[in-house]
Amino acid sequence: YLSDGNIEFLGRIDHQVKIRGFRIELEEIEAALLQYPTVRQTIVIARNGNSGDKCLVAYIVPQQQSVTGRELRSFLKQKLADYMVPPAFVILDQLPLTPNGKIDRLALPEPDPSRPDGEEEFVPPTDALELQLTQLWSSVLGIHPIGITDNFFDLGGQSLQAVRLQTEIQQKLGINLPLAKFFQAPTIEKSAIILRSSASSSQSSLVPLQPEGVNQPLFFINSITYAKRLIPYLSSEQPFYGLSIFGLPDMDDQQLSHLQIEDIAAQFIQDVRHLQPKGPYFLTAYCRDACIAFEMAQQLQDLGEEAVLALIDVIWEPRALGAHFYWQNLLQFGFDYVWDKFKNRLRLTHEQIGISIKNIIGNFYSRMGSKLPRSSQDIKLLKAYHQAAYNYVPQAYSGQVNLYLSSEWQLKNSDKLASLVTGELKTQIIPGYHTNLFEKPQIGFLGALLKDCINKSLENK
Repeated sequence: YLSDGNIEFLGRIDHQVKIRGFRIELEEIEAALLQYPTVRQTIVIARNGNSGDKCLVAYIVPQQQSVTGRELRSFLKQKLADYMVPPAFVILDQLPLTPNGKIDRLALPEPDPSRPDGEEEFVPPTDALELQLTQLWSSVLGIHPIGITDNFFDLGGQSLQAVRLQTEIQQKLGINLPLAKFFQAPTIEKSAIILRSSASSSQSSLVPLQPEGVNQPLFFINSITYAKRLIPYLSSEQPFYGLSIFGLPDMDDQQLSHLQIEDIAAQFIQDVRHLQPKGPYFLTAYCRDACIAFEMAQQLQDLGEEAVLALIDVIWEPRALGAHFYWQNLLQFGFDYVWDKFKNRLRLTHEQIGISIKNIIGNFYSRMGSKLPRSSQDIKLLKAYHQAAYNYVPQAYSGQVNLYLSSEWQLKNSDKLASLVTGELKTQIIPGYHTNLFEKPQIGFLGALLKDCINKSLENK
């Protein structure tokens, strides 16, 4: 039992898989599926998807009533984190068994790449652009046919596939669809509208994550993937937006070489004030992105506006963490800490390989004198941002700051921020490591802290 009364499902070690860097308990997904009234039996496994990466597949034996993958997906999204919702559901009359009566996992069929029955009503393309987009989606996802109202992520699309789709659109159609925009419009119908109006519409860094609600909006700086995981842990009346550097106006090499955190913060403030003209502004950020939130608060204060900061495991010292830091934590946390660092290193290595491939592609295009694919442009922007964060020198801030630190990083960062904040500084420690704050159960504590921060700030006013 956890302190909040919930039960953490541990399961058997051989029923754990790691997908996109997340450790997933297959039995936890199965337990959630069995809560659905028309599910009689289920088993969830990980198999290689169309892109070669592992993905979850749920096999369902229903009761007498029929059930669809769409219904089950919607049900699971209310109970589990996004990364635990299987992109594929296979409906069976019965599960295959071995001679001794156990489920034969090797005999489970592969998911049918054709469009599942009972999913979103199929709406065919209405013009040439929508037809081209359906062909690109089918190529990336390995599913056919695809309707223009189908959701990319509901069809099993993942972030790396979204980047690949973005590159395909840039190369085949010669049109740029920024990732920040794609997160807002993950259907062909909505993406086509953005692409048609791209020449006349201005870019925005805002990414609506949960736009409805009566409360003051909460803005999460840059890490959109992490921000999306927070949605189930916030109030349904809490408007929630991301701010992505990939929504910044396009910059050439000279502009990128002079990029500063102050410039990014100023652009983000401009986009935020279009949505919310007056404060208080609630800003939250994780890790390195805290420097943007901190600078935004400074600039908003200079404009006579109030900002409330919630900073999550911030990095204030850009140099690499020393061996002494890791040795201290090893002594404190034991082998589990070593395993967490090992998993994180594997994830970072996988990401670095992807970045290196995009760099090679970008260099090839440069030598050919061709326009860079959007993914290569984004890599250049990311490098410029990291350099800007390295060069950023934060100034003293007299506003309210809420600091949420993992057990791992509490000794590393609390003193540094205390020297920068001359206003009210509240520090909360979340049991866990820097790399698992956005996994259960840590993310539940984090969501509760953010809700409490907003409620208390509004009550005080």
